[in-house]
Amino acid sequence: MAPVRFPPVLASVALTLAVLACSGSGDPAPQRDEAARRAGLRARAAPGVQGCVDCHADVVEAFLESGMADTLGPVPGEYPGLPAPGETGTPVGRPGLAWRYRLVHGADGLEILQERPGGGGLPPVGRSQPVVWRIGAGSQGLSLVTREAGRWFFGPLELYRSHGAELAPTELLDPPTGFTRPITPECLACHTTRPLPETWPRNQLGDLEPRGLECSACHGEVQEHEAWMRAVREDRRRWDGDPRILRLAGLAPEGQLEICARCHLEGEVRIELGPGGRPSFQPGGELFQTRAVFVEAEPSEEFRFVSQAERLVLSACFRQTPEMSCSTCHDAHRPAARDPRLAGSCLGCHPAVHAADGRDRSFGACLDCHMPRRDPYDLLHVRIRDHWIRRRPAPDDGEDRIRASDAVARGVRLFRWREEAASPWRPEEEAWLHGLAEIREGRFGAALERMAGMPEAGSLAAGRTRPEGLLAVALLHFQRGRALAESGRPGAAARAWEDALSLEPEMPEARMNLAWVELELGRVEAALSRARELAAEYPAAEAPWRLLGSAAARAGDLETAASAFRASLQRFPPQAPVWRTLGRIEARRGRVPQAREALLQALRLDPGLAGLLDELRALEQDGGR
Repeated sequence: MAPVRFPPVLASVALTLAVLACSGSGDPAPQRDEAARRAGLRARAAPGVQGCVDCHADVVEAFLESGMADTLGPVPGEYPGLPAPGETGTPVGRPGLAWRYRLVHGADGLEILQERPGGGGLPPVGRSQPVVWRIGAGSQGLSLVTREAGRWFFGPLELYRSHGAELAPTELLDPPTGFTRPITPECLACHTTRPLPETWPRNQLGDLEPRGLECSACHGEVQEHEAWMRAVREDRRRWDGDPRILRLAGLAPEGQLEICARCHLEGEVRIELGPGGRPSFQPGGELFQTRAVFVEAEPSEEFRFVSQAERLVLSACFRQTPEMSCSTCHDAHRPAARDPRLAGSCLGCHPAVHAADGRDRSFGACLDCHMPRRDPYDLLHVRIRDHWIRRRPAPDDGEDRIRASDAVARGVRLFRWREEAASPWRPEEEAWLHGLAEIREGRFGAALERMAGMPEAGSLAAGRTRPEGLLAVALLHFQRGRALAESGRPGAAARAWEDALSLEPEMPEARMNLAWVELELGRVEAALSRARELAAEYPAAEAPWRLLGSAAARAGDLETAASAFRASLQRFPPQAPVWRTLGRIEARRGRVPQAREALLQALRLDPGLAGLLDELRALEQDGGR
């Protein structure tokens, strides 16, 4: 068919109409306004979101207002409980807690000061860690990220909109963690999509500048999609219907659920089965092949903050609706308060409920009755919707509590979306996974009973057992070794760690544990060799030098031992037990001033070390003579 040719006048009219159709009016101002809006969105968006602005400006604009886009970043300039520059916050503590904490906003920025008043023969002591980032969007509260010697830690203080600065939940448990609770890639996996370094120690994240979640968190890698759509738009490629990106709408309900569950299913115990115990799930994969999640065998009224998925599956709504997923009610691109899908979700499925009895049929009334806000037991001053949708939920007792989980002792089960769903694991493998849950809670004897059906420790390394299924997961053998060691079986523990290394030869934790067992069994040279290898491969790690010091001391080489302990402390100074050991070594060498300074440093870091003050006094008396 011959192409249609317009007369000159008609051609100019057609061109004018085409321009008007694209711009919306003859005024170029809307085009300029839209260009400015998109430029503003790109300036606000993280790098992994900027490329989506041209085609999905409205979606990006909504997403940037949601908490998902702001899960990790700088501490805000203003927030309740945050001192102004040059000011110091009020000390925060609790009865029975030796330390008090306060926020200080000094010339070098924000820091958390840990202090303990003197008395009872103890001098007043204190130290601080700088606050470098925050975790959480801050709608109700923020966790503070502190850093020391390149290591990242959860700060012992948190900020709450309703209460200002308060002790972090772990400070309300025994023992409190203080400045010692590490932040690892596993902790950050749900707060950033930026690749995290594979370091050892795991929290050696240094000056990493993280950013929050990006589109790849749910849609997989987006670069191919961006390049393909750009080529289609510029007529270099013919559209073939494949967007080259993961579209959640194209997944089965469980596929959609697993993407959400990656970050909204914590359970009572969560175990990463990927290499090195790091999160390895990617959107579109099978979550429960790479992660084991245990939930309460008998659900109760108490739940954790990250409980949405495990509570949802208890609901009759979910059990009776095979096609239901999180996106049935939620648009993940929008804040819940402005999500039209959420607002209509209840009456969309239950249009006649309460139609005749005059009750409030507004969306908020549905939630307040059937998904009331409650206090999770692992966070203070935070209330969230209970996703166990029930006709008549039990009344809330209103108590804001913090407690440790005891679910493993009471009984847990592996999470499944539906009871009738097949397990990805054989029955004996499920028993071994239960053993990992017992180990996580420090129940080593119970763990070994669960793992009794495993092949003999050492059989993988010796080639007598072919690793298949869960047996091919190095973490299983590593943790089994830990349970054996804690149960007084160092030889069997060493063989289990050799099994782990046959699957992951570079696993530093297994290599380090093997070296300690070799030292315990009197094989000093073998321990020294492993420690030197680790020290060379991981120059920032303090643990190999600590082992070197212990091995040298065992061999009677006190000079080398003192040098190794100082090398360990140079890499990570706040090791009170190592300072104490160094003090003892220096005292044996007759170097009393150096011994005294080392013991004093141990006392500053941990005045509660048993017998330390008496040890220091005895040194002073001996030195005086």
